[in-house]
Amino acid sequence: MTRNDVAFQKIVDSHTPKMVPIEAITGNKTENTFRGMASEASSYLLSHEWCKEIVRGYWALGWEGVLAVFFFRFVPAKKGVDSTVWVIVGDIPPAYICNDNRDAATALEGYTTEMQKWVEAVKKRKSVKELIPVNAKPTREYADMLESRLKFIREELLPIACEAPESIDTPKE
Repeated sequence: MTRNDVAFQKIVDSHTPKMVPIEAITGNKTENTFRGMASEASSYLLSHEWCKEIVRGYWALGWEGVLAVFFFRFVPAKKGVDSTVWVIVGDIPPAYICNDNRDAATALEGYTTEMQKWVEAVKKRKSVKELIPVNAKPTREYADMLESRLKFIREELLPIACEAPESIDTPKE
């Protein structure tokens, strides 16, 4: 078992009862929304040259129509790439966050931190080249829109996520 396998298994073991395998998202309108977000997250992950194929995905956390956090195990397309990652999608720029985050809430917090760096760089007219990739032009208008969403996530969603750990942790194979 590789170091990445051990790390993945630790996350999975500690969170299994709380995350839902993507293929198990079925049923009502809300679940259909999250199934669509899972498809978006999967497509986003597969769009990166370092991801050869997805082994397993889990829905970890979400607010219908706003955002969802997923945890993926994948086959790296090249050496030196971790085989697990958090992916965040929704009414925000999609992003992957490294698997160093212990749960979905900390991954979402990491997302807001990295995206805020992008916002600040854009507002100061600095380069965003070395920052988290954002699928929007680095303009003040986009920075302001993203900043308002980040504020909402930090003030409204993260407190809920942090208070309800039973709904945000990670799965078991």
